Amino acid sequence: MDKKDLTYAGLFVCVVIAYCIFLAPNGYEEWDTGFISGLAWRMVNGESIYADFIYTKPPVTPALAALYLKILPQTGQFYFIRCINYTLFAIQTLLTVFAVNAVYPLKKAGINPWGLAIVGFAVSYLNISPYPWYTEDGLLFAAAALFAKTYSKKSGAGQLFLVALFALLSALSKQSFYPVPLLFVIWIVLEYGRKPALI
Repeated sequence: MDKKDLTYAGLFVCVVIAYCIFLAPNGYEEWDTGFISGLAWRMVNGESIYADFIYTKPPVTPALAALYLKILPQTGQFYFIRCINYTLFAIQTLLTVFAVNAVYPLKKAGINPWGLAIVGFAVSYLNISPYPWYTEDGLLFAAAALFAKTYSKKSGAGQLFLVALFALLSALSKQSFYPVPLLFVIWIVLEYGRKPALI
């Protein structure tokens, strides 16, 4: 990492920290985005998804939110949940930018990947709420699968396992992400052949 990259990386971390310090404790939103946390709280208290309450989506997002609630102190939970969501969105942004950079080197086009990540994070987070949300989780896991696929030119069992795991978690976040594993299987067939795709 050169000096310019290090500067942009530091700035990226500062932007995420600023969101956590200045935005996470404040704000009101008119959407019903706290309902995932409500479902998660029910799970923490021993209720089972689908058996004890109605939820029309796959189970990953409420299960993750329940994990947050289980490990976080009760005081300040919603603040910490917002900080976790800012951080996960930052990771999603980085994974996407660096996956694209692995396929199409951005510096050749005069674009610093860290600078693009800063803009991508700040602009994208203007339109979403910092609470657990299935679309964000689906995108996070799809971005992780994309990164796992592109970070190495050779396909190994570990890489294929990570691609499959993250693609499956993406599909288990929201119904519209069901095609994600299929798209990765097609991509792997086209690039490596049928045997790695079957693995």
